[in-house]
Amino acid sequence: MTLKPFSPLPLWLTPFTTVPRCQLITICTYEKEELLGKVLHQQGCHVWQPSRFGRAVTQALKQMQRHNQIAVIKEFTVMPNHIHLFVLYKKFHPRLPEWFISRIKEFLSQYGKKDGSPRERLWETDVEVQMVYTDTARYAITESLREYAHHWQYDPFHIEKVRKGRKKEKGPQHGKSRTKSGHHDE
Repeated sequence: MTLKPFSPLPLWLTPFTTVPRCQLITICTYEKEELLGKVLHQQGCHVWQPSRFGRAVTQALKQMQRHNQIAVIKEFTVMPNHIHLFVLYKKFHPRLPEWFISRIKEFLSQYGKKDGSPRERLWETDVEVQMVYTDTARYAITESLREYAHHWQYDPFHIEKVRKGRKKEKGPQHGKSRTKSGHHDE
């Protein structure tokens, strides 16, 4: 089977609207396992070190970026346990985002298997999605994803994984705990 970074559009009955729409999509690896790489601390700096699978995913997304014409990946960032995508739908149909996300997962899984993915199930079923409506928000998201490598430590998906790992190492905590704002609770 030949891997194609694009798929023909499904034949839905209702027509597409020509009003472009944008969407921010976050796809997590299964159980948020760090399959795509690690962020290492070297000489006082944080350095992104993609795994073999992470490099394959990056290449696959670049192919999709070049070839897709209806749903265009404007920017993307690959993190240790998830991917952020900013997608522009040049034409829109209410079912298009769901279809496109399934195609992304399928293509990345096929591409990963070809390049030695570390496990059978790669992606979480649930996906975080947010429609983006204003030009200001589009610009902010695009710039944020471009600069993301420098601010990875603030990513809620990465922080969540780190916190879960610490809880497993330390066991149950008693007494004071920290909330997201950093304040102590009893």
